[in-house]
Amino acid sequence: ATAAGSYFGAKFTLLPMFRIPVKLQKVSKASPLTQDLQRAKRRFRLGMLIFLLCVTWSLFTLFKSPKLGMAMLFGIGFGLLIERAQICFTSAFRDVWITGRTQMAKAIILGMAVSAIGIYSYVQLGAEPKIFWAGPNAVIGGLLFGFGIV
Repeated sequence: ATAAGSYFGAKFTLLPMFRIPVKLQKVSKASPLTQDLQRAKRRFRLGMLIFLLCVTWSLFTLFKSPKLGMAMLFGIGFGLLIERAQICFTSAFRDVWITGRTQMAKAIILGMAVSAIGIYSYVQLGAEPKIFWAGPNAVIGGLLFGFGIV
């Protein structure tokens, strides 16, 4: 449903009424990009402070509630991993419909397939499966989410 929603969202955003007219100018030479080094240093320090606060908070939580603390640590680690690897579900679905680029979408689908095989192996080893009924709300939510991420 998310893929279908992103398809309809991409088609909707490509309508002529959403296109901004582009004005091209001929210039004699390109101007170099400028970067404020002090601003970049402040942002880096702020990001490191927030990161260290999150890790500290999760370590304190680990002693009170081990499951929640581990979940927080794994969440921080997973977030860092997908940020550094530049994995973006939004661009993966959007690029299929807008540019025809399918490399990231194929990688995400492969990851989901490996995950499904892993879950199946745990169920075969005796873990109790958690099977829930999916109603029409899941389909409608997937369509709206897919439309919204574009």
